Amino acid sequence: MVRALRRRLKLRTNVEVVRRALRLLADATERQALKEAYRQASMAARGTTAAQIEDLDHLAAEGLDRIASAPTPSAAPPGPRGRRVPPAPGRRRGGGA
Repeated sequence: MVRALRRRLKLRTNVEVVRRALRLLADATERQALKEAYRQASMAARGTTAAQIEDLDHLAAEGLDRIASAPTPSAAPPGPRGRRVPPAPGRRRGGGA
């Protein structure tokens, strides 16, 4: 097996074949361990995130009733001194794309 790999990989010695095989094995093992660590961290984060979303979900609509009953603003929002600010040059009014 080593001789066949040595010819196929065009290596000079059997030792080079074994070294390359050991390096590939180490890389594959490290990748598997890293992949498993990421999987476990992801699973832990999912549980925490879901719990946080559930805890904060009731705040999602907070204040919407005040906004719905407020008068609609004019086309341009007030500037720093209370004056209306014109739209930026090159931009259309109305939010067109």
